[in-house]
Amino acid sequence: AAILILAWAIKSVCDDLGTGMALVALIGQSIPPTALPLVIFVLAGVVAFSTGTSWGTMALVLPIAAPLSVAISGEPLIVLCCLGAVLDGAIWGDHCSPISDTTILSSTASGCPHLAHVKTQLPYACLAMVAAGLAGYLGVSIGLPILVAYGAGLAIMITGVWVFGRDPGNSNTCTTDSSPTATDPSMAGQVEQQAS
Repeated sequence: AAILILAWAIKSVCDDLGTGMALVALIGQSIPPTALPLVIFVLAGVVAFSTGTSWGTMALVLPIAAPLSVAISGEPLIVLCCLGAVLDGAIWGDHCSPISDTTILSSTASGCPHLAHVKTQLPYACLAMVAAGLAGYLGVSIGLPILVAYGAGLAIMITGVWVFGRDPGNSNTCTTDSSPTATDPSMAGQVEQQAS
């Protein structure tokens, strides 16, 4: 709640200072309008990952992204892509952030060590982010039809899992200990007595 209130306060300050227009003046025409949704998507993801809050990121980045997209492009498709990019990037960053409340609660509720939970979900979330960024935001903004973009995103994810995925049964991280103490903890004392 405190982070959200502070994000609203920062939003008000950004509005009063005209941060969106200042960024438009700084960036000018250096970013092509078709790349803007992808840039905003990555920016929102980094902010949300760093702060651990999706709502705070949305409150912080939306007032900047909206005037920026209108000033640089003005096309309804690009503006909508930029606004969607803020929401998706914020959710991705919040999902992956080790300091996010949802990540902490998920690992606690499932009894999984916190950092192990972060490490296991990060590759899948990054793969989805790459697919959404390339096929979705960049692809659609350069004129790729929606159905083709969905197909390309699906192909990126399937290829990513096919190339980088591994069989958990053959993983070196999972070791099986067949000693009596591993199968029956009550045998630990007997094994120690026999050894001495």
